[in-house]
Amino acid sequence: MYATIYLPRFLVVLVVLLSTFSRAHAKYGGSGTADDPYRIATAADLILLGESPDDYDKHFILTADIDLDPNLPGRKVFDRAVIAADIDDTNGWFDGTPFSGVFDGNHHSIRHLIVTGSDRLALLGFVGGKDAMIRNVRLAHASVGGILADRVGTLVSELERGSLVNCHVEASTVAGQDCVGGLVGHSYGTIEGCTVDADVAGECQVGGMCGESKGTLQHCVAGGSVSGSSRVGGLVGESQSVTDSCFTGQVSGHSSVGGLVGYKHLTLCRCYAHAVVSGSENIGGLVGYHCCGTTGDCYARGYVSGDDAVGGLTGLFDPAIPAVAVSPRGDPDMFHPVIIRCYAVVAVVGQEDPGGLVGGLPRYWPRDSSEAEIHDSFWDIEASGQTASPYGSGLTTSEMQSAASFLAAGWDFVDETENGTDDIWWILEGQSYPHLWWEGVPVLVVDDFESYGEDLDELYIFQAWVDGWENGTGSTVGYEVDGGDTSCETTVVHGGLQSMPFLYDNDGTVLDGTALEKTGIPFYSECVRTWYRPQDWTTDDADTLTLHFRGEADNAPEPLYVAVEDSTGQIAVVTYPDADALLITEWRKWHISLADLRAAGVDVAAVKKMYIGVGDRDNPRPGGSGLIYIDDIWVTSRTPRRPRTLETARYPR
Repeated sequence: MYATIYLPRFLVVLVVLLSTFSRAHAKYGGSGTADDPYRIATAADLILLGESPDDYDKHFILTADIDLDPNLPGRKVFDRAVIAADIDDTNGWFDGTPFSGVFDGNHHSIRHLIVTGSDRLALLGFVGGKDAMIRNVRLAHASVGGILADRVGTLVSELERGSLVNCHVEASTVAGQDCVGGLVGHSYGTIEGCTVDADVAGECQVGGMCGESKGTLQHCVAGGSVSGSSRVGGLVGESQSVTDSCFTGQVSGHSSVGGLVGYKHLTLCRCYAHAVVSGSENIGGLVGYHCCGTTGDCYARGYVSGDDAVGGLTGLFDPAIPAVAVSPRGDPDMFHPVIIRCYAVVAVVGQEDPGGLVGGLPRYWPRDSSEAEIHDSFWDIEASGQTASPYGSGLTTSEMQSAASFLAAGWDFVDETENGTDDIWWILEGQSYPHLWWEGVPVLVVDDFESYGEDLDELYIFQAWVDGWENGTGSTVGYEVDGGDTSCETTVVHGGLQSMPFLYDNDGTVLDGTALEKTGIPFYSECVRTWYRPQDWTTDDADTLTLHFRGEADNAPEPLYVAVEDSTGQIAVVTYPDADALLITEWRKWHISLADLRAAGVDVAAVKKMYIGVGDRDNPRPGGSGLIYIDDIWVTSRTPRRPRTLETARYPR
C-alpha cells in the first residue's frame, strides 16, 4: 500500500530552483562568475551552451581543444549560429537572445566548425552588451556560409557592442552575400589583436577580417584570398577606424576594391597592405574608395589592375566631402578627407585614370585641383610603371630606399628627433623601403643572405647554413649551377638581392635515381648556422626573432620549425602553427618571442646555433617534399612606444 505525500507549494518551488541551479552548475562546471567561470571542455558542453540562452550573460572558459567535425559522434553541420542564433532569419533583424557575457577561449582551439544557412552565421550569432567580450579563441579549419547569407563570419556574425580580443582563425573558408568577414560579418564594437588566415567570398562589404566595421579595429593581421563585387578589402570591406593593422594576399572584385580597405571612412593609421588587387573601378593597393577622414602613415606594396581609377595607394580619392555639413558633432576634421605621409610601391595597370599614388578623382572635381588634402606622400616610379598621379611625388627606387627622401618631408623615423619622437618609421638604408615601427625594428641582422656568392673570396651559402649533405637530413640549401657552385635565389626575394632556397625531402630517400642516392634519411629536413662566438640577442631591448619565408603552391604541407641552441647546448624548438603555410606564394613574417625561448631554458644572450627545418624534428615520420625561401632573419624590438594618435598628429589644415 502506497501513501501519497503532499509538499507545501513553497517547498516544491524551492526544490525546482535548487534542481535547476544544480543542473546548470553540473552541466558546465563552475558557477558562471568572473572568478569561477563555467568550464567548457567538450563539444557537448559547447552545444549545450548554445541551447541555454539564460546563460548568455555569464562567464565561460574553454578548458580543452574541441573538435566539431560532423563525422564525430554527437556533432553536426549547424544550420545557424551555435551560440546566440537568430531564431527567425526571415524578418531581417535579430530575433533571439544576444550573448552579453564573457567567453574566454583560454588559447584552446575549436576545429572543423561547419555552419550552412541563410543569415547571421558564425560560432556566435549576435554579441551585444557593453561588457560583452570574446577573447583568446582559436578557430581552425572552419567552413561557414550560405549562398544568400548576410552577416557571415567564423567567430561572430554581428558584434553589436563589446569586443573581440586576441582571437585567431586559421585555414578556414567563409562565403555569403553582404557583410562577410573572415572573423566577423558586421561590427559596431572593438576588434583588437586578432589574426585571420582564410578564404573569404561574398558580394558587398567583404573583408578578410570584417565585412563592415562601424567600430574600431586595431593591431590586427589578415591573410589569404578575398573576393566579392563591391566594397571589398583585404582586411575590411567598409571601415570606420583601423589602426596598426595589415593584410597580405589577394583581393578581387568589381568596384571599390582595396588591398586593406574597400571603402574607407574616418581613420586609417599606421597600416599596410602587401597584396595583388584586381577589379574594374576604384581599385587601390591600400584603399579602393577613399571617402572621408584621414589616412596617415600607411603604405601599400604589390600589384593592382583595373579599368578606371586605379592607384598604387588609393583608387578613387573624393576630396569634396562637405566637412561641416556631414559632422553632427561639429568636428569637421573627423570627416575631411586627408592623405599624409603615405607611400606606394605597387605595379599599376589601368585603362583610364591610372596613377602611381592616386588613381582618380570624382568626375566633377578638377584633376589638377590644389584643394585636395594629400601631403608628403610618394610612389616608386620604376616599380609602378607610372610617371604620373593626380597627387603625390614620384621617386626612383633608390630614392624610395633612402631615409633622406622622407625625412625632408617630415616623416618621423627611429633615431631622429627633428620630426618627432614617436618613432613611427624605420628603414634599412639602401636595402628596403620604409617599414612601420610595430612591424619590428631590426636590432641585429642575423642573416639577410646578401653576402653569399660563387666567387672564391665569398662564402658559399651551404658553408654558413649546413644542410643535409653534411647533417644527414633531407635538406638542400642553395641551387646547383655550372661548375658545381651553389647559388642563392635572386628573383624571389623579400629584401635586398638574394634569399636562401631551402629544398626539403622527407620521404627517407634523397637524390632519388641518381648515383648519389641515399636512403635511411631521417624524415625531416634541416639546416643549421653555427657562430664561433655566441650571439647576444638581448641588446637594445630586443624581444623578438623575426624570420621571413615563402612557399610554392605545389609543396607538400609540412611543419616549419626554428630551433635555437645556446652555448651550453640547451635547445628550444618553435613550430609555425600552420603546415599549409608552405604552399602560400606570398612572403610571410614569423615573429618568435625571445621570452618564449627563455622560458624553454635557452640563454638568448649566448646563442650558438640556429636551426631551420621542415618536418617533425622530435617525432619524425614520412612526409613530402618541396621548396621554400628564407630571407631577412632579424632580432627585433617589437615593444610598442607611444604611438602617434590623430589627436597628437601633425595633420596640416
